[in-house]
Amino acid sequence: MQGLAAERTFVLAVDGGHRGEAVPDCPLTMAEETCWRNAMTGPDIVALAAGSETTGAVVKLSSAIQLSVAPVFLLTAITGLLSMFTQRLARIVDRTRFLQEALERGTTLEARRLRSALEVARKRMFLINRAILCVTFTALLIAAVVAVMFVSAVAVLDLAAILVPAFVLAMLMLIVGLVLFL
Repeated sequence: MQGLAAERTFVLAVDGGHRGEAVPDCPLTMAEETCWRNAMTGPDIVALAAGSETTGAVVKLSSAIQLSVAPVFLLTAITGLLSMFTQRLARIVDRTRFLQEALERGTTLEARRLRSALEVARKRMFLINRAILCVTFTALLIAAVVAVMFVSAVAVLDLAAILVPAFVLAMLMLIVGLVLFL
């Protein structure tokens, strides 16, 4: 009990703005002692104060949500990439239409140059479409990783054998998509 009171004194001295001043020791209540011994978090402390026994489920659920939220930010970045890829594809399509119209009304001297430009535009469209496919597959894999992480955390299952390969495959597909975009 003395050690816990000393820890509490230190925390009060640091958090309470006493700047190294001596803070009088005060005995811990039973609930405070339980919190200190078990390193309980905010939801645990609230549930303990309320006398609830279901703190474990709440803590597991909040932990599962915290773990699942991190990859969601990656999904947000992927949607930005997909938006950029589709914008570039739209510009390529517009350019291809312009080149086709110019080819139809152009002279034979310009035809060779326009056909060459059209072939380059078609290759670029193919590559951008493949990049969109890879990045979309990445988004699907990340969404699956989020779902499996949530189930794994809530059901207390070790699904690392599924999570690790799915995440690595997602990163590889993202890399391929970005390389194709170049």
